[in-house]
Amino acid sequence: HTHTRSFPKIEIVPINTGCLNSCTYCKTKHARGTLGSYPVEEIVQRIQTVIAEGVVEIWMTSEDTGAYGRDIDTALPAMLRAVVDVLPEGTMLRLGMTNPPYIREHLEVCASPCVCVCVRVCVC
Repeated sequence: HTHTRSFPKIEIVPINTGCLNSCTYCKTKHARGTLGSYPVEEIVQRIQTVIAEGVVEIWMTSEDTGAYGRDIDTALPAMLRAVVDVLPEGTMLRLGMTNPPYIREHLEVCASPCVCVCVRVCVC
């Protein structure tokens, strides 16, 4: 597929949609439904494609990145390992839009020189 990127060296890669929670302050589940994770193989293939197109920074995102895979019998660390294995040296991976309850158990695994984790904390 061909599309125009706002930033030619950055690709935004959605890894799942929806969420597992029903927070009173949030309408994500109402708008996006329950958690729906994309298969690891599809994510890795998309990243390999955009790297071949010259992308050097990947922004992985979703409504709740930390919950990735809970609906398809995998978990965020397994997907991240598969992705990091195909990243050329110098490629940065930004992992964003996650809530503390699900990402906390994965923070140690996410510690990699090429991974930046962005945590959203709601103050209500």
